[in-house]
Amino acid sequence: MIKELIQNADDAIVIKVKLLYDERNNSNSQVKLLDSAMKGLQGPALSVYNDATFKDHDFENLVKLNAATKRQRTDKISQFGLGFNAVYNMTDVPVLISRNYLIYLDPHTTYLDKAILDKPRIKLNLKASGRWLSNFSDEFEPFNGIFRCRLTGNSTVIWLIR
Repeated sequence: MIKELIQNADDAIVIKVKLLYDERNNSNSQVKLLDSAMKGLQGPALSVYNDATFKDHDFENLVKLNAATKRQRTDKISQFGLGFNAVYNMTDVPVLISRNYLIYLDPHTTYLDKAILDKPRIKLNLKASGRWLSNFSDEFEPFNGIFRCRLTGNSTVIWLIR
C-alpha cells in the first residue's frame, strides 16, 4: 500500500513525500461529525503527505478501479497497479485533502450513509463554504497538527484511519 502511494506521488512529480503514524484517538472529538457512525474513525491513522495537488481528473480516478485513467500512460509508474485502491487494505474510509477539497471515500456507505449525496464519496469544497469547518469541527480535528496541515493549500494529505 505504501509503495502504491509513493508511486502515485512519483506520477504526480512531487519533490517531498512524508509518512506519519498518528496515535491520537481524538476521543474528545465525537459530537460535531458528518455522520454519527464516524465516531469510531477519528484515529489513530497513517497520514501521507506530498507537495503536489490533485488535478480534476485525479479526483475522478479515485473512485475507479485498476488505475483506469493511467492505462494508456506509459510515462506513469502505476499504470498497471491498483493505485489508490490499495489503501482499502488499511482503512474503510480513506480521506484526502488537496487544493481546497476534502474528500471522504466510503464505498460501502457504512460510515457516512446519512451524509453522502454523491455515492460513494463526499467531496467538500472548503473555500466555497466555510460552514463545513464550523458545523462539523470535530470531524476535522484529527487533521490539526499533521504536517502543518491547512485544509486549503498547495499540497496533498491522505489520511488512512485504522
